[in-house]
Amino acid sequence: MKKQFGIATVIAALILTVGCQKSASSNNSSSENSSRSSIIKKSSSTSSDKSNASSSSTSSSQSSSQKSSLKGSQAPTSKKSRFAKINAEIAKKFPSLPLPRTSGLDMDSNTINARYSKNNNQVTIYYSVGNKAKAVNDPSLNKELPYLVYSQISNLDSAELDSRINYQNQASGLPTVKLNDGITATEQSGAGQRYLTWNKDNWSFTVHASAVNNQDPKPIANKLIALLNSYKLPQMDKKAAITITVGEGYGSLNNQMYFQKDGKLYHLQAHSLKTMLKMASTIR
Repeated sequence: MKKQFGIATVIAALILTVGCQKSASSNNSSSENSSRSSIIKKSSSTSSDKSNASSSSTSSSQSSSQKSSLKGSQAPTSKKSRFAKINAEIAKKFPSLPLPRTSGLDMDSNTINARYSKNNNQVTIYYSVGNKAKAVNDPSLNKELPYLVYSQISNLDSAELDSRINYQNQASGLPTVKLNDGITATEQSGAGQRYLTWNKDNWSFTVHASAVNNQDPKPIANKLIALLNSYKLPQMDKKAAITITVGEGYGSLNNQMYFQKDGKLYHLQAHSLKTMLKMASTIR
């Protein structure tokens, strides 16, 4: 009986040992699997983080690039007009000559041209519009009809200045004509001609019409008054004058302005009254 018990004890011990080894092996395997799973997860997480970081960096770079591009597209651009370029060239030749800052035209033109001449004490600029843009003082510009002629004359004494400006006082005893803005002009007629004259702020204004051709000076006089409400006359010394001849033939220069500043006479002649006043108002 003792031997049987001893054998049984041995067998039980062996069974227990084998079981413990299997359990340990199983636990080790489970631990390894768990460890591997953890490593994979970390690796995946690291890879994902790198991918996200790279994607974020790329997105940020693209966003910055787009913003930069957008800013570039919205940056203001300055482009000199054809008229400004012409005047810049003339100013280099005559730095002390005040020039108009606008072409006076209703729409800027890329084919505005200019030529100038200098004769003793007089500088004259001829502004014209041609079929194509040409260099300042291109010889062919002599054939283009100017829409405005602008002159500066120096070295004139007071008597010569007064004579050229030809300021007209309103004469007494003549018929009067009521104009807009409460202005009253005097009318002088004779030899088939009609003249309306009025004065304001050291300026005299005269509109000349042909009675023979049934021309009426009043509508042009009122047009001048209306334009003077929109465009300021240039600064001047002493007396100045504007004279208008009714009727505008092609290339005619029937609108004229005379004023003096710093001892020099300035004379504008234009086809369009509006153009003349617009340009004169910006001379400086």
